[in-house]
This record gives sequence, structure tokens and C-alpha cells, in this order.
Amino acid sequence: MTPAHAPPGPTTGPTPTPAPSGAGAAGSDPEAEWRSFVAGIADPGAKAAAGTLTGGDREKFKALNPASQRTFGAISPALRPEFFTLAPWPDQNAVTVMVANPTHLAQYAGLNPAHRPAYRALTPDERGDMVPIASTYVAQLLTDPNALAEWRTWRNVAVIKEDPTVCAALGVNPDDPLKFAEEVGKLSSGKAGERLRRLVTETGFEVPTHREDSLKDVQTRVKGGADAWQAMRDATDTWVLKGKLTKGDGAFPTVPLMKAVPYINMIKYSDPSPAFVTDLLKANGKDDAAGRADWAAHKGDRAEAYFTEWKKKGGVFNPQVHTPAATIQGRGAAGAYWMYGGDKAVLVDPATSGQDIVQLCAIEESPEYNHGFCIVELPKSDPGLDGKVRRPTMWDGITFDQFAAIDDPSKCYGVTSGGAPEVVIAPTNLSACTILRKING
Repeated sequence: MTPAHAPPGPTTGPTPTPAPSGAGAAGSDPEAEWRSFVAGIADPGAKAAAGTLTGGDREKFKALNPASQRTFGAISPALRPEFFTLAPWPDQNAVTVMVANPTHLAQYAGLNPAHRPAYRALTPDERGDMVPIASTYVAQLLTDPNALAEWRTWRNVAVIKEDPTVCAALGVNPDDPLKFAEEVGKLSSGKAGERLRRLVTETGFEVPTHREDSLKDVQTRVKGGADAWQAMRDATDTWVLKGKLTKGDGAFPTVPLMKAVPYINMIKYSDPSPAFVTDLLKANGKDDAAGRADWAAHKGDRAEAYFTEWKKKGGVFNPQVHTPAATIQGRGAAGAYWMYGGDKAVLVDPATSGQDIVQLCAIEESPEYNHGFCIVELPKSDPGLDGKVRRPTMWDGITFDQFAAIDDPSKCYGVTSGGAPEVVIAPTNLSACTILRKING
């Protein structure tokens, strides 16, 4: 599952192809500059598409991150004007995921443009079930929330009625179809509908009964008055990090565990050193009592702008010095996603560009990496490591719409939507990791 949880932010990649100096200055040649820019694009499809652009569309293309530039080249010319208008996250990312499945992309292209936002909001699994449906019914599902909710319910009914263990856990009887559908429907509203289906088909728990136990937890919360999606969100902290231990994979002792960690997140979600806070405030003209109070109350909102200004004035980020207490984790109590494997030699090679690294790490759609990041490795010398590294389950990926499920119950790790192996690891102190490389500090 590609980390599909990036917050809004800038859309340019960490190391975009630089425009020639002097662009726009007297005596410059805009056409020559554009040809030079296009010549520097590595992806053949993106390069070909960029070569057809004129006028203001050229600047729009430059503003796309590298992943979106490749998606732009892969979609039909008819879809490209609309693509420019989409938010990088989650909309352009949803189209990027569709490119990997031509039947989904073809259905998307054939839709009324007014119906495409609802289609982008679907998960890949839901899109797959819509492909064989008549176009008139698809249009109804994408325009009528009640019809979509009913469709999600019946998708879940079809799966649950075939699983006696789940039926027993939820106390539902498929021999009473109307009552059965009613009870399943209570758990299937909104985003919860597809997540319920994921959970029912989940094979990755270390303790298999955690599937039924977590289902009953959600059902209890719904009976207590929560809507299904809120019930799932409220239950998440209880059920994350329950997947199979990755040590069950025979290759575990030799597979590197690496992660790209954005500097911005270190600043937002940890306590930067007092000296670094002072430097940030001074760089932004806020080193007074009011500025410090504002930082304390709104660090998450200020970090990106303050860090950017600090770097403009010559600041060079060092994680060990500036954020020594940083923790690598997901939201709340969630673990963080780590690469399970990957070419370590390539990642640490100075000849490997920052843009190449974001592709290798599957972080192209996450704009927080634009401000710099480091590649860290979790040493296998940690005696407790084999009890911390796990296969992601539905609960670890509950916020991800573009979720890559694993059907093989024997697998001890997950995969990104691009097929790269990944695992989840409990919150980890940066000080326990080895920093392999720093990018754009």
C-alpha cells in the first residue's frame, strides 16, 4: 500500500529538473528554454506529452511532481486538461493508481466529467467491481450517495454470508436475508463499507481471532451510537500493529529495513532542540515572547514556512542535532511503514539523485519530502527487533483509499500499490537508527 496519506502541500518534487538560468530575462529564448527542460525529462511518456504543450500549460506541467508528470504522460490527451486542475493529493494520486490498471482508467475516461470525482474517491477494489456494471448504473452510483451505500452493503453481504465465522461473530443470520442486510448495512456506510470488506477478507493477523474481535469491537461502537466510519477510526489504536511478525519470512535476517523520513515531519511531530527553535524563530523575525507562544501553540502550522525561510538564510538541517528526540511513527499510536528490502547500495550512492530516491522509496506523491529527507536503516542488532516488525493489516492502512491488499495468508509482509515489499514497525526513536544519507538538508 503506497503511503497514500500525505497532507496537502507543494507539488514540485524534491529535485525537479531546473529551468535554465535567466528564464524570462531580457534576451532569453523561452522556446529554447522549454526544449531544454523537456530534454531533461527522464520518463518517455512524460517527455512526449510535455513536447506537445504550449502557453500556460507548460508552467502547469512544471508545477506537477515527478509522479504526476509521468501520469500526465500516461493518460489520454482528452484527460490532460482536467488533470491540471486536480489537487495533487488525493486526486492526482488516484489517477496515478488507475494508470496501473488500464480497465479502471478506461472506465474513468468514459465517465461524464461531473462523475469523475466520485470515481476517484473509490478504492481500487471498488473500481474493479464497477468495471462490469452497466454505465447507467455506474452513473447512478456515482451521483446518488444512498445508492452507493446500498451497493457497498450488498458487496459486503455477498462476502460475509459465505463466512460462518464472521456471521457468528456479528450475530447475523444469512437465512434471514432482509435482517442480515440491515445489520451489515449498519457497518457499511461511507468509507466504512470498503474497509469492512477488507477486514472480513483480512488474512494477515498474527492472532487469527483478532479479525472477529475487531469486527465485534466496531459493531459494539456502532450500537453505542457511532456511525460506522467513526467507530472504525475510534477502534484503530486498539488494533494496529497486530499483523504477522515478519521474522516468519525466511529472508528476514538479511533483508534491510529502510525508510525515508522527511525533515518537516521531524520538526512537526517531535520536540526540536531549544537552540534550533531559537534559530527558526530568529530566521522568521519571531524570536520574542509572542513568537514563542505562537510557535508553542501552532508548531504544526508554522513548521513548513519557518523551516523554508531558515534554509533560505543558510540553515543546513542535521537530524541528530536539530531533532534528536524525533520518533518515526504514524498518526497516533500507529506504526510507520518501512521498506522491506530495496537496493541499499543504490540508495546510498551519491550518484543516485534525490528524484531517483523518491521513486525507489515510493514517496513521490508525498509533498512533505520536497523540503528534504534522510534515509535511515533500523539495525538488525536490536535484540527486540524481530518482535516489532509486522505485516500491515487493514487496521494499519485504514486511512489509505489506494490500498494494496495481500491475499496470501502465508506472507509476513505487505506491498505498496506498486508491488514493493513493506512492513509496519512500532514507533521507533531516530536515535536507534542509522542515517544512511541526507537529501536536500
